Amino acid sequence: MQTVTIVIMDKEYRIQCQEDEEAQLKQAAEYLNNKITEIKKSLGGIGTERIAIMAAINLCYEYLSINNKVEKQNREIKFKVDNLLQKVTSSLVL
Repeated sequence: MQTVTIVIMDKEYRIQCQEDEEAQLKQAAEYLNNKITEIKKSLGGIGTERIAIMAAINLCYEYLSINNKVEKQNREIKFKVDNLLQKVTSSLVL
């Protein structure tokens, strides 16, 4: 484990992570900080807690939207694979 320092809303946070996770952790922190900055610009002078909650809601919404698309694609792929398998199996029987 190693300790990584990230900056969010001009505050430093020290987080422990695996060495191979450092780049992704820094990328996530930068993404979060950009979301927070975007919200601050669009909503004006609201409190830090509200900004953090709005960022969390936006990120959860993005995650769920992407996850739902991936699950739908996985179902479609499974359906196509099952159909192909059935065709191959039936052609072998003939």
